[in-house]
Amino acid sequence: MSAEMAPGAEQPVAQPDQAVLLRLSALLAQSNILPEDVEQIEGLQVSNWEVVTKNNEGEAEVTQLHGTRARLKTKSAQKRRLADYLSQADPVLIPPVELNTVEEDAEIERIMVVPDIQAGFRRYADGTLEPTHSEESVDIMLQLIRDTQPDRIVLNGDNLDFPTLGRHEQEHFFQNTLKPSINYVHGVLALMRSAAPNAAIVYLAGNHEQRLEKYIAQKAPELYDLVQAGSDERMLTVPFLLNLKKLGIEYRSGYPANEYYLSDKLKIIHGTKAKSNTSTVAGLARTESESVIQGHSHRAEIAAYTRKRSRFGKVIGDMIMAASFGTLASIVGRVPSYGSAVDNEGRPVTNIENWQNAMGYVELCRATGDVALMQTIHIRTFDEQRPFATRFNGKTYLPRRKFVAAESYQPAALPAA
Repeated sequence: MSAEMAPGAEQPVAQPDQAVLLRLSALLAQSNILPEDVEQIEGLQVSNWEVVTKNNEGEAEVTQLHGTRARLKTKSAQKRRLADYLSQADPVLIPPVELNTVEEDAEIERIMVVPDIQAGFRRYADGTLEPTHSEESVDIMLQLIRDTQPDRIVLNGDNLDFPTLGRHEQEHFFQNTLKPSINYVHGVLALMRSAAPNAAIVYLAGNHEQRLEKYIAQKAPELYDLVQAGSDERMLTVPFLLNLKKLGIEYRSGYPANEYYLSDKLKIIHGTKAKSNTSTVAGLARTESESVIQGHSHRAEIAAYTRKRSRFGKVIGDMIMAASFGTLASIVGRVPSYGSAVDNEGRPVTNIENWQNAMGYVELCRATGDVALMQTIHIRTFDEQRPFATRFNGKTYLPRRKFVAAESYQPAALPAA
């Protein structure tokens, strides 16, 4: 053992020699203490002594023994944890990455879902018409269809409001607005067909379209089967009044049982449920046997539910998705609802509904029918800088000039697509 002066110390500090360090290391190993956990060594004692034993021949042998004792101050468990888990990550060599340009997948089918438009008007004493639908949202919908060129477009019901044909108490100012409402929707559908000439367009009847069927059957049953001379097509129906055949649009009647299957794993309905203070579609995801898109609720919601099932002894999981893509109707009180009201002049009082202006975009795998993408396209109705601004596919859409509110809506009266 040698001794030297430590810096700033008055007494020499003993430094252990190599043999003592080796014995100390062995002592740490026997005690399951890592050398890096030792903060301080105190009271280091090294002892040497001789032991006399007899060998097999009965002769005395002297053995030198050594002993090492020390008090150790080790790191706390917390400090060990910090050292073990909060140390800086090891450096990683990052190779250069080549960016691939992904071309549009021909195996993906693209679908635009157009939710409740609820087109209609109030007619005031001065002859002006105020729409119940959101003309700005409808305009954005047409722009999106033009740019996206979807394979299919599905209108999932309640595109005509028909307030005067409903069973609820009617406002006086809805009188004499059926013709402009029908002309308006026909004009929108004509622009839709012009914007996407190759798309399959399907129109599902909702509960508001059903108002016409019920009204004719109850109020004028003699006119129910009225047909045009030389034709077998009933005239007082939504597809005839909107001239859907000329536009190449398929109509699915029979609400609420009517359904339209995009694939065997995804269907579209109009729906019968609308919960105002909780999710409408969450329950659908748990109860439907395939993914489903519904309208009716005017809410923008998507929910998913994964169920476990067995197939030939193998446990697999199925993800069921349910969605509602909002509405293209006015959401500030112009649509008759439980919370709406009008003033003494018959004009609607501003009442912001718990609805959302939006529409839907879906991508399907052609080979399997699986949902590859289900997306809500949100229309930012109340954007302070740019009302109705809509962001989709890397582009911002803004409404162009408002549609002309006139006595008779013709496609020429609407802005060009």
